[in-house]
Amino acid sequence: MSSLERLPGVSTMDIGSGQSKPVIRGLGFNRVVVVENNIKHEAQQWGADHGLEIDQYAVNNVEVIKGPASLIYGSDAMGGIIDMKNRKVPVENSFGGTIDPDC
Repeated sequence: MSSLERLPGVSTMDIGSGQSKPVIRGLGFNRVVVVENNIKHEAQQWGADHGLEIDQYAVNNVEVIKGPASLIYGSDAMGGIIDMKNRKVPVENSFGGTIDPDC
């Protein structure tokens, strides 16, 4: 979530060592909906002491939706939506890989 702080209107709330939660236009917790692969993420997103259960290395694309368009996911998305798309499953009989310089 910390990498999204560069976007206007988006900030984060640090909740521990290397963990943070999204805040959009000053609204956080149950006013911001996190969506992963078109499924609303509702596990432990309301408490200040629980991080989101998201694999940071599996996310390929992140879309932030603010304003009235965010209500397509319900009234609890009043602050906005963080929509994460994971990497695609590899095609059969193919290969590929990535190198993480931080390891």
